[in-house]
Amino acid sequence: MRIVNNPHQGLAAGPESLSADDQCCPAAGVHFDSSISLPDRMSFIIGAQKSGTTYLFDELVSRHPMIKSQTPTGSRRLRVNSAKEPHFFHTMPLKDFGRYMKAFSLTRRDTSRHSSNMTFIDGTPDYIHIPSAACRIAATFPSAKLIVILRDPVMRALSHWNMVRIMRGKDAILDFDKEVKQELRYMRSRACSYESRDMLSNASTENIKDAASRLENAKSEQAGFASSTNLRVRTARMKRLKSREAEEAISTSSALWKKDQSLPSWNQCYKCEFMFCGTYSGPVDASAGKAREYCSHEYPEYGLVRRGLYAYQLEWWLKLFPAEQLLVINHQQLNDEPEAVLEKVITFLDQDVALIKPTLATTSSNKINVTTLGDEDVVHKAFRKMNASGWSLPLSDRDAREKHAETLSELYSYYAEPNADLYHLLEGLGPTSGWTGMFPQSDNE
Repeated sequence: MRIVNNPHQGLAAGPESLSADDQCCPAAGVHFDSSISLPDRMSFIIGAQKSGTTYLFDELVSRHPMIKSQTPTGSRRLRVNSAKEPHFFHTMPLKDFGRYMKAFSLTRRDTSRHSSNMTFIDGTPDYIHIPSAACRIAATFPSAKLIVILRDPVMRALSHWNMVRIMRGKDAILDFDKEVKQELRYMRSRACSYESRDMLSNASTENIKDAASRLENAKSEQAGFASSTNLRVRTARMKRLKSREAEEAISTSSALWKKDQSLPSWNQCYKCEFMFCGTYSGPVDASAGKAREYCSHEYPEYGLVRRGLYAYQLEWWLKLFPAEQLLVINHQQLNDEPEAVLEKVITFLDQDVALIKPTLATTSSNKINVTTLGDEDVVHKAFRKMNASGWSLPLSDRDAREKHAETLSELYSYYAEPNADLYHLLEGLGPTSGWTGMFPQSDNE
């Protein structure tokens, strides 16, 4: 453990090398007393929601003795996930940092394991799409290891919509088709839909369907990634650069991975967005009660669509953290090769894979049988009965994929170029990024 010498640690503004548009939100500061001990090894599963983060978190904490989560208090609203998801760095105002760290307190048994070598983990998957969360974590834990699991953004959106219906009831969110169209309408009205000029010229305010030729071009572009000369040169160059130089190369040489250079940065669009608040426009030191007066939801609350724009979210994190502190995992690989991924993550966290405990045998399915939509107690009880890591929720409408097939198809077209940007970005980081494969290009794959 170490002590922070400066009594007030914060990042009210990003590094001087960043442009004015890329300065952190003024309200994204972090302040804590110098007497608070910080762990030498801090890690975060920052996203993406509905991509297997709970499964991975459970496996890490339950099967490795040197990886520790917070101790559940039982008082948080999301009782089941309270150990995994503290929901701390992305709220406005910031909660008590002392209490946040106290929840990681070591037991006597933990202390006997050489506490300085233990890795502490926060698995809040909402962090990835909140720029201020990146600012605050970078200010507090500049050496933190960041783990990201990315899922096909179309199926992620449908799964997210389904979860809201089950957890909060059908009336808590619009029909999937309407929710998607409404969010895209807001994003386009603010020039934050991350569509290239060609995409926008073909899109109406009510429809996100693009020409089939654009999708075919994106497919051809994806197929040529491995043989791209520019990417090979960039990868080789990255390996020769030091961590800070690599970070600067990613932020300043986006021409090598971003198709449309006119696209805004993620921070430009969502600079002062906070979870449970929306856009914040008040003073930096507002109390919890006062801060609510300055919160406004300019975008649809759930963010089904914008959460899937991974490339531009990761670009922002890479402006604040060196590339070697980021591990990106394909959700499909986690599904197909869970043990291999677990070893990859534990190695990334600089822990010994030889200490991994055997997986627990189970005869039960990892599907939760939820019969009462909107009854959180039912869901929480179902969680507690699980004796296997991870969980999943069945579609509340069994025919949802067929019912919303047209919107799903349109979303696959919408994400084609953002996904292409993502692959270019990850290819530029090289094999140490952890990424393998690509997302499906349609619901039929």
